[in-house]
Parts: sequence; C-alpha cells; structure tokens
Amino acid sequence: MDEVVFFHAGLSLFFPIVVSVTGVTYFILILSFYRGWKTLPEFIESGKRKESLKLSVIVPFRDEKESILSLIEDLNKQHLDKNMFEVVLIDDHSVDGSYELAMDIIQSLPNFKLIRNRGVGKKEAVLNGIENSTGELIVTTDADCRRGNSWLSVLHEFYVQQSPRMIIAPVLPETGSGFFQKLQALEFFSLIGSTAGAAGIKRPLMCNGANLVYERSVVQGLKDPLVLSQTSGDDIFLLLALKKNSKEKIYFIKSKKSAVYTSMSKTLGSFWLQRIRWVSKSKTYRDKDVLFTALLVWLINFVFLALVPASIISSLYLYMFVVLILLKWIPDFILLKSVTKYYDRKDLMRWFFPLSVVYPFYVVMAGFFGLIGKSYQWKGREF
Repeated sequence: MDEVVFFHAGLSLFFPIVVSVTGVTYFILILSFYRGWKTLPEFIESGKRKESLKLSVIVPFRDEKESILSLIEDLNKQHLDKNMFEVVLIDDHSVDGSYELAMDIIQSLPNFKLIRNRGVGKKEAVLNGIENSTGELIVTTDADCRRGNSWLSVLHEFYVQQSPRMIIAPVLPETGSGFFQKLQALEFFSLIGSTAGAAGIKRPLMCNGANLVYERSVVQGLKDPLVLSQTSGDDIFLLLALKKNSKEKIYFIKSKKSAVYTSMSKTLGSFWLQRIRWVSKSKTYRDKDVLFTALLVWLINFVFLALVPASIISSLYLYMFVVLILLKWIPDFILLKSVTKYYDRKDLMRWFFPLSVVYPFYVVMAGFFGLIGKSYQWKGREF
C-alpha cells in the first residue's frame, strides 16, 4: 500500500513538471516564430532587374497529364523576359502520357526543354534537371502547383537585392469547399508561419521544394546535396546542409506574388500517406533546431491527449489540462491569425478550434507510424 501511495505522489509531482516545462517551452517557441514572422519586411517589387542573371526553373514530374498544360501556360506567361529564364521539365518515367503531351506543347517554346530522368525518383530528377540547365540561380517547383505571372520576376528581384544563397518562398493552399480541406488549409498556414518565423530569427527549419530558390554553387559545393539514400526530402536535406555554414544567408521572402498554390489532399488516405512521408524522413535529421522543434511539437500533443482521460479521474489533471490548452492555443492563435491575415485568408480562422481538437490525434499517430513504419506507397511506387 505504501508503494502505491508513493507512486501516486511521485506521479502527481512529475506530471505537473512535464506539463509546465513542455507548455512554457512551446509557448516561448511559437511566440519566437511570431516575432520572426512580424520582423520580416514585406518585399515589394520595384522592377529592378539584372539581365545577366539567368534562372533555371527545374520541374520534375511523374504522371501529371492533368497538370502539364496549366504548368507550361503559367511558366510561359511569366513577366520576366524569356531570355532571363529557362524551364527544364524532367519526366520521371510517367506512364500516363505526360511526357508525350509535354513534348507537343513545348515545340514552339524555345526556352523550354524536356528530358527523361536518368535515374529513378524525384531527387535524381532534380539533379538531372540541374545538370541540363545553365542558369546561375536554380528555382524548383512542382508540376501540380499554380503560380501568378509575377512569380519569377519577384524571385529574381529579391535575389538581386538581397543576395541570399537560398530563398524559401511560400507554398499556399488552394482551399476546397469541404470541412476536411479547410482544416488542411489552416494547418498549412501554421507550417508557413513556422517556416517563415524560424527563418526570420535565423534558425531555418523547413522549406518546400515546390517553391525553393538557391544558387547553383550550393549544389556544386556539396558531395551529396539531396541525400540520395533517402527517398524523399530533396528540399529539407539541402536546406540543412546549407544551414551548417550559411544560415545567415537563408531568407524567407514575404511576398504574396512569390507564392505558388497547391491543392489539399482529397481523401484521408492520401492525407495520411503524406504525413507519414513527411515524418519518415526525420529519422536521419541531425539538425538540433529541427529535432528540438519536432520533439517538442510531438510531446505537447502527446501530453495533451494523455491529460484527456486523466482529467476525468482527478481535478488536478483537469487543471493541468486547462493550463496546457492556454499555453498551446494562445500562441498558435496569435501566429495563425497574423499569417492568414497577411495572405488574405482570415476566413480560415473559424476552423481554429476544430483543428486544435483533432490535430493532436494525427500528429501523435503519424509520429509513431512514420518512425516505425517500414514502407509506404507514393505515385505508384513503394518506399
């Protein structure tokens, strides 16, 4: 009996410490991202150009027949002079006729070229594209994204003015009409806020290869820039490799015109596979900022879930649950409200509380399955 009482007393002391430390640390971290986001100056295009600077837009694709036409139209309508950029399309062994369709469309577009991936997978395709390009500045994007006509000109001018080694540019969600897609879109903005905020305090954590810019010399200066041994993460591994020596030269561009737009997952299955894919590559991360942030986010959501049944048993745990909600939801709300307001998507904030309730469940589960899972399927391939 004494042992049971002692264990209960120890647990009663241990749990409040865990909740307090986790909650306060998370509170400080997210507010630091908010500070980083707010201190980022908005970039306004002025028309300044450097004609000698050439951009190479690298677009790997696989089975994107439905997106190829809109992709090429978007890129061909860019305001940047045609002699200042080229587009390299890399077909990663499509079986739906994407290659043939792309070939037909670009026949009359001299600054477009189409090649087949020499290897297999997106990383090999990106490297093949870079090898077959001539630009000083590499711009990567995805075939299924949309972008405005000023996209390239804004990125070009930002580089001319700031001279960064890497530009992290925003990838914004195209919101569908359903509840599921609204929640995804709001979560996407939380990722954007964290990405921008971390870069703003000179501790970059994330980027998205759907809208990423870097100097050709970045790739040339690294032995294995995309970490080919890993099936995904062509963007984040390059960021982390560059961060070791040049984190002061990694910038987030705060500009609406620099954004590309991506659609949200239409089914729970595709959404789940995407999250598993994101988590699975974290096994090989060695960056302290990334590991600390990922562990903290997973831990606070795990504690959140653990306190739900515990709150029914004891009023002490109910009190801790309320405290943790405040420490988590307040900074989340502040950051999300600012980011969605800037990108003219304040309407999504009505979904903040539903997202805050369901978010811990799939974050915790994705953490487990992503780290222990052996394989998953993507684009018809098993990894």
